[in-house]
Amino acid sequence: MAFDSLADFIAMGGHARYVWAAWGVTLLMLLALTLFAWFEQRLALRVLRRHLRRTPTLAERQVPKASVTLAQAPTTQATLQTSAQASIQDGSQDSTHNRSAP
Repeated sequence: MAFDSLADFIAMGGHARYVWAAWGVTLLMLLALTLFAWFEQRLALRVLRRHLRRTPTLAERQVPKASVTLAQAPTTQATLQTSAQASIQDGSQDSTHNRSAP
């Protein structure tokens, strides 16, 4: 055995103050880290529960389907052709056709 008695072990050859202080700081840091992680987990779970309570479920968020069919839609093929003819008559064609002769 490295030490003759328990008192020699505790004394650590005259360096007990540094050795036991290092052990104490290490254990204190491990304890603080464990407690900090535990509190952070509790906080995260509390925030998550609050968020889940406030967020509507999928069934509550579903939007009813539209009751208008494509045949009932206001924009028909005739309307599109009429608007295309009107834009051609207004002269709102491509700008390459509107060049002035030099």
